[in-house]
Amino acid sequence: MKIITSEKIDGTPIEISSEVVRWRPTAHAVLLNEQRHILVLDNLWTGKLDLPGGGIEIWETIPEALVREVWEETGLNIKIGELLDIEDRFFSSPHGNHYHSLKIFFRAKIVGGILRPTILEDEPSVNPHWVDPRQLSETDFQVGWQAIQKAYG
Repeated sequence: MKIITSEKIDGTPIEISSEVVRWRPTAHAVLLNEQRHILVLDNLWTGKLDLPGGGIEIWETIPEALVREVWEETGLNIKIGELLDIEDRFFSSPHGNHYHSLKIFFRAKIVGGILRPTILEDEPSVNPHWVDPRQLSETDFQVGWQAIQKAYG
């Protein structure tokens, strides 16, 4: 057994046993509109902004998961572009689950759909909307700031 340092959703460090940690790979999209604003969601757990995306199910490829997650959260259909960044971190959910999360960020392009709220119940990321990243900083986001910088640059 190994003790590792995880983070609660609010960023507070917590020591946990490696035996209780589960893998959680996720895929996320950086979407820019014509005004070069990015699509984000409000994270109800943290009060910060999230990029559209989420967990990769065991039966899905990474692209399949990203297309599904973006549609569920935003109503938009996307075409996936280049890989922008990968972040890995340990975090502990408000429900007491502990994860080693691998977050994979892609540039993506909207190819259809209509922007709408998430269709999922109990979803922590809600209210998809466009923001100007020049008005924001790394502290406004839970994760993904490096990917945003690469996509925007």
